[in-house]
Amino acid sequence: MRNIGAPPSSIRHDGRPVYTLPVILDPKFPARPIILSNVTTITEYLETEHPARPLFPEGTRAMQSLFVHHIQESLARPLLPILVPLSYQRLSPRSQQHFRGPGQAEMPSPLNPGPQLEQHWAAVRQQFDFLSSIMDKNGADGNGDGMVTMGREVTYADFVLCSVLLWIEQVAPHDGWARVRQWNGGRWSRLMERCREYMDVC
Repeated sequence: MRNIGAPPSSIRHDGRPVYTLPVILDPKFPARPIILSNVTTITEYLETEHPARPLFPEGTRAMQSLFVHHIQESLARPLLPILVPLSYQRLSPRSQQHFRGPGQAEMPSPLNPGPQLEQHWAAVRQQFDFLSSIMDKNGADGNGDGMVTMGREVTYADFVLCSVLLWIEQVAPHDGWARVRQWNGGRWSRLMERCREYMDVC
């Protein structure tokens, strides 16, 4: 990424830059092409340049940013001990080394079935229950369908939430997704189906 002049997608707490995909290069100005990283930055740029189907309807950008922050900092956090070791196992040896970083010890093994794993899933369930209660406010009395975050149309916040659901589905289909898809009356499975037409999963 650095070789093409891409900015870091984020900065670690110790100040080190992090370079991850996706990255886009817009050659609109060939002498000085626009190179962007960080999925939110890219989405906001594409929204400005190609606004035919807005992911940030007028007046929702601040609320969606708050929602996305909650997903990243609260909803996804209890999933890390469960899914990170499983994700690591799926990587090639070279990618595993990059994932760990220089001088880092081996990753912890996936959690075995038992009380510890169930305790982690209980913490995950608590976060999904809370989020479901918030999204229910868009239901009958909130002039929305109660399924998506901003009322009736799929928006950026829904895609961020679906990225977490897709991570569970792809990495832990038989244990994790089998649980989550049934929670809260099956709403997470329905949300995935609502967003699937926009997905291209490799």
